[in-house]
Amino acid sequence: MVDRTGSGRTENELLFDYFFGENRCPAMCNSPNLVLGNVSPSLPLVLDTVGCRGGAWEIMPRFARTGGPYLGDENEKHGYFRTWGTEENQRWLRERGGIVNLSMFTMLLDIETPDEYFDWLSRRLLDIGYCPLFDDMDPLIAERIEDIRWAYFPLTDEYPLAMFVVRPDDARWVDELETAIQESGGSCCRVFREGERYAWRLPDGLKRLCTRDPDRTIWAPGSEETSS
Repeated sequence: MVDRTGSGRTENELLFDYFFGENRCPAMCNSPNLVLGNVSPSLPLVLDTVGCRGGAWEIMPRFARTGGPYLGDENEKHGYFRTWGTEENQRWLRERGGIVNLSMFTMLLDIETPDEYFDWLSRRLLDIGYCPLFDDMDPLIAERIEDIRWAYFPLTDEYPLAMFVVRPDDARWVDELETAIQESGGSCCRVFREGERYAWRLPDGLKRLCTRDPDRTIWAPGSEETSS
């Protein structure tokens, strides 16, 4: 593809800017990580790799614990998150194959994530005053990755690309997930340090997820989408 922005930068650099903005050194990338498609079967493979049930932060579950539609849970702290652990919600989550919350950061965490983390997160987010985005959440996940062990989150609400991050002691999960994705015919890559910043080498399988039209590509924010 030809760089028609006049920047002289590579396609991978431009795509990195699009997903990570001006955050050239995402704090989460100091931990073992994997970038993958936020599509089926990625999410089931993530849950199988970590060996636990997942809950979606700031997204209401589909079903109540009684089996009917979820209408709220005022009797339990962070009850909506725990309700994601039911068989019906886990089945729906796996079949759907991805999570997204329009215009707001969301993430999948271990269903046993302690209440204390959510309380701490709420206090830290009070200073933001609006729906948190990647740049807001990046340091907050990185700071407590030892406590939550892993996190899976879409990079944007517009393109089906996600990131899986784990604490260093569980780095084997990244290796195992990478193997599982490749064996299923999918694509993935890692974000790595390159000098004073982080970068990636996005494989063609993931680049295609970044375009609505296979003959077009996205460029840096503010520039026009250009034909290849």
